Amino acid sequence: MLRWTVLAALLPVCVLAWGCADRETGESGSQPSTAPDAAGDRPIEAAAAGRPSVTTQPDGPAVRVIAMNIESARRATVGKIAGRMAEHRPDVVLLAEVSDLQADQLARLLALHRAATAGLADQVGGVETAVLCRWPVSSVRLISSPQRTFAVMAATTRPAQDDQPALPMHLIAIHQRSTHPGPVRTMIATTRQRAAETGLLLAAVEKLAGPIIVGGDFNEGADSFSLGRLDERFDNAFSRAGRGSPVTFPGFASGIRIDHIYHTRELAAADCFVDPTYLSDHRMVVATIRLPAPRSGGPRHD
Repeated sequence: MLRWTVLAALLPVCVLAWGCADRETGESGSQPSTAPDAAGDRPIEAAAAGRPSVTTQPDGPAVRVIAMNIESARRATVGKIAGRMAEHRPDVVLLAEVSDLQADQLARLLALHRAATAGLADQVGGVETAVLCRWPVSSVRLISSPQRTFAVMAATTRPAQDDQPALPMHLIAIHQRSTHPGPVRTMIATTRQRAAETGLLLAAVEKLAGPIIVGGDFNEGADSFSLGRLDERFDNAFSRAGRGSPVTFPGFASGIRIDHIYHTRELAAADCFVDPTYLSDHRMVVATIRLPAPRSGGPRHD
């Protein structure tokens, strides 16, 4: 009887660890600086004037992508979050747990275009996603499950390149359902729901032509069953080119990696790291991703 009592007590922990996977204690390697952030009420000059991408690389132009759950700016101001992001000079920012107002503020401070947000009406605080990017957005698509348990927003843009055809690129910000300690049956159902959400995401991108970048708070480890399905079409940027500590959510045990940036295989991750600066309960993921080399002599898309 005692053995079964102990087993029952351990089950919730086992389910949570299986759902999150990728539990990490950190790896040796260089990490970004945690110097104080610069924040202000005007567009951040580093983002507007000093942004180095899109810069031609041997395998094609490169874009800098940030994915972050900002936790509705509960632990740091929008200005401070924008200040840290600006240091990385992003071309694309994929946000989770962000309000319409916060998305507008971040877009203005980072001098980026903003696509509309997709909200979760049935959760307290209206958990939302947003896409910010350097180039104008030509179309926006919202994706949600019938139970509205996760938020996905897909935007299409065309990164401009000097004397080269503009490449269509699809950007997707995602926030999947989270797991909270509780009855084993509920936690297993939540894990299954995330697997269904991953299926909806794969179905939504099936008909998209061109490069795709997906980023945000998946609430799952890259080695979990649910996200393992993404390996059919996507590469995980950190798994391919990661350096430093992989922990994006330090609040669970010794830390886990549940925030990710994925890209389709015609793209290549040149670099990826987790910025450890304390701005939210999640850490921002920063990746440099190379696009396909544009074909010479093709039509110019304005």
